[in-house]
Amino acid sequence: MPNMKIIVVGLGNFGSSLSTSLMDEGHEVIGVDNNLDRVERMKDILTYAIKLDATELSAIKTIPFDVADLVIIAIGEDVGASITALAQIKKIFDGKIIARSINEIHHAILETIKIDEIVEPEAEFATELAKRIALRKIIKSMNLPGAYEIAEIPIPSFLVGVAYKDLSAKLTSGVQVITTIKKRLKENIFKASTTELVTQGTLPPDYIFDEEDIVLLFGTNKDIEKFANG
Repeated sequence: MPNMKIIVVGLGNFGSSLSTSLMDEGHEVIGVDNNLDRVERMKDILTYAIKLDATELSAIKTIPFDVADLVIIAIGEDVGASITALAQIKKIFDGKIIARSINEIHHAILETIKIDEIVEPEAEFATELAKRIALRKIIKSMNLPGAYEIAEIPIPSFLVGVAYKDLSAKLTSGVQVITTIKKRLKENIFKASTTELVTQGTLPPDYIFDEEDIVLLFGTNKDIEKFANG
């Protein structure tokens, strides 16, 4: 994906974390918040951090929405401010907008306004955490439409020593093995040994699964649970 110019409105915990991650991915991020402390905290991290009230049309007209590829409404603590800022921004920006929802009523209002995408970070995190607690073998997962998901799990014992070309004979469910992730030791800036995860990419037919592998899977929630439990 080419680098994008993204405007994030709301620099609370979610907005600041998301903005920082987007910068790490190489995107240009303009952060907007009415709280000076938050803006000061992010000004050296983001491309620009601007203090203004996003619920005021005259104020947001000073933001370069004309060059933005994406706008994210990350306001979480004030539903009224989120909706008002969104309504004002839609008056001057006709590109893609992603908005954060913090409760059922907020979500319903956002659906009525016809936002491109609605995210519920707290609910998504809670769902993933509950799944990881219930099924301890799942390291990380991402839900997809239609009860599908992508999940990382430690390699099941029945796959250790198996060649990738022989994989289909070992799979009894509809799960697809996308690739594997390996742990690699490296030194940090203090010369201490740390572990990083390295994705292997497309696996060659003669790849042999190792007991240290983490497997990246695609399938339904039910099939992945069955696969993880052997």
